[in-house]
Amino acid sequence: AVLRYVLAKAPEKPITLEVLDGKDAVVRSYTSETKPAVEAPGARAPRTLPAKPGMNQIVWDLRGEGVTRVPGVFTSVAPGRYKVRLKIADAVLTEEVEVRKDPRSTGSAADIEALVAFQQQARERLEEIQAAAIRVRKVRDQVKATTALVGDRPEGKAVVEAGKALGDKLTAWEETVVQPKQKTFQDVINFRNMLNDQFGFLIDIGGEADAAPTQGMHERLADLEPGLRHRLARRDQRELRERIVERQLLAGELRLGLEAADLAAVVPGAPDGIVVP
Repeated sequence: AVLRYVLAKAPEKPITLEVLDGKDAVVRSYTSETKPAVEAPGARAPRTLPAKPGMNQIVWDLRGEGVTRVPGVFTSVAPGRYKVRLKIADAVLTEEVEVRKDPRSTGSAADIEALVAFQQQARERLEEIQAAAIRVRKVRDQVKATTALVGDRPEGKAVVEAGKALGDKLTAWEETVVQPKQKTFQDVINFRNMLNDQFGFLIDIGGEADAAPTQGMHERLADLEPGLRHRLARRDQRELRERIVERQLLAGELRLGLEAADLAAVVPGAPDGIVVP
């Protein structure tokens, strides 16, 4: 769908364009603010919404929002009425658009709606995985930054050892749900896909046809669910309790290390900066 709009002058602040479904939920959004590509194999910078004086246009590919830090994975949208909302400073302009079924498609409206619902299920699971992995990485980065404060001093040896042990546990959990060793699209040959890729694959194959999801697709989604719940529960419960204990130990050792290194006054409260997701 080609969406066109006219601007009398270049806006002073970024503008946004959103596509809303029949329940006024945002299914796709664009901004004129330039954003970098996410850190992921094959990632590209998101499309920037044009904002020059005069006629502007952007092509909505009739797909939903992408998955966090998973480039190229999008859900489909079902035929129906949608709203397009353009926000320019305090001004809000809204128009309706209609998404029609491909006339070549033999799938019914109910089939396509079932397919979109299936994709959304898989997308929700994938978002859970990505959110958990991102939180774990933030904790690991905080631990690494904190131990670096005293890592080059004899007093900091215990801090570094505790931090490394904690970082290793976080990495071990991360590698059960995502594959951080994949840096290019060809790395799948050497490093196996993990749980996030399995859900991403289901989203992808769901967008290949206007037909109801097959029994095999439903069965595969059901097969993946226990593994996801087990890993998230493991992170949230047992490993979380372990990390809380280690966090307290690391914070205490770090505080002692900072005091011994006469750095406590320079970085007050540094141990409290370590957070558990």
